Amino acid sequence: MTDATISAIWSERIRVRMSAKSARGRNMLSKFFIYPAMFTLGLLLPGAKLSEEPKQQIREITVEGTYALTTKNVLAIAGVKPKQDLRPETIESIEGRIKSAYLERGFIKADISVRKESTGQHTARKKESVTLHITIHEGPRYFVGRIEVMGNEQTNHGVVMRAAGLRPGEPYNPNRIAKWVEGLNRLGRFELVKRENIVVELDEAEHEADVLFHLKEKPELKIRLR
Repeated sequence: MTDATISAIWSERIRVRMSAKSARGRNMLSKFFIYPAMFTLGLLLPGAKLSEEPKQQIREITVEGTYALTTKNVLAIAGVKPKQDLRPETIESIEGRIKSAYLERGFIKADISVRKESTGQHTARKKESVTLHITIHEGPRYFVGRIEVMGNEQTNHGVVMRAAGLRPGEPYNPNRIAKWVEGLNRLGRFELVKRENIVVELDEAEHEADVLFHLKEKPELKIRLR
């Protein structure tokens, strides 16, 4: 092998190594400098917004107007506690969680409001310290009263109730109507049951919800039972 050949081989090896180092350098530059900068400026994902650092922190929480639930229960349901950061969506989330809890217990007219008040102080991290005031107007509690089923010629009343997951005397929650519909359709004995096939009438004097089901059995069911 001539000196010229050896020199050419070494030159090629050096060129390959330099190219590899250059590629690694570009990757490192992109990873630690270019991509983060593009992401921060919103260039990497057009339209993407970075979440802002919370500027407020909860110092104290007060609860008024709760009788069916204890203050401890309300705070556990709300999912908030002192020294927790307060984000813009937190208040709406608190109201929704407490409202759902009262609906489950039959308080269909419960009104929940959350108000924040600045304490005029700031935390060590320069966040504004606030107090949350949770006010609850429970209203009357409603229970399921009379239940009537129309159109169940071949299907026992008890079968319909079990499929719907409904029984008299339980707390009335309008959010459960969708589950009643789902259960009856899963039973497979009736033509498609819709929300409008269920009528609920509120008895304001007795605080009861009377429920009427308008159902229609499938034709093949009647044929099989003849």
